[in-house]
Amino acid sequence: MSAAERTRLVRMQALLQVLSTPDPPPSPEARDEAWMDRYAADDVLAGMLSSAIHHGRHSPGDVRSAQAESRRAGSRLSREELEEAYRLLAER
Repeated sequence: MSAAERTRLVRMQALLQVLSTPDPPPSPEARDEAWMDRYAADDVLAGMLSSAIHHGRHSPGDVRSAQAESRRAGSRLSREELEEAYRLLAER
């Protein structure tokens, strides 16, 4: 594995770790649509990162679609981390 590939893998693992931490809803009684949309978008991104870490590939269309949803719904990742995650996914 090259140094660049190792760096890419380490960054994807770090981003996945952030997305894998518990993220409970704002309150157990509330149905917060914005939270649910963000949670779903983060879940898709986490799955894509996990797959890529294990040598999976995603079509450019799937990456663009997930990225658009993340931009719309938001993410627990910062804007810079979110862009980095999708850039790393697109490199495959």
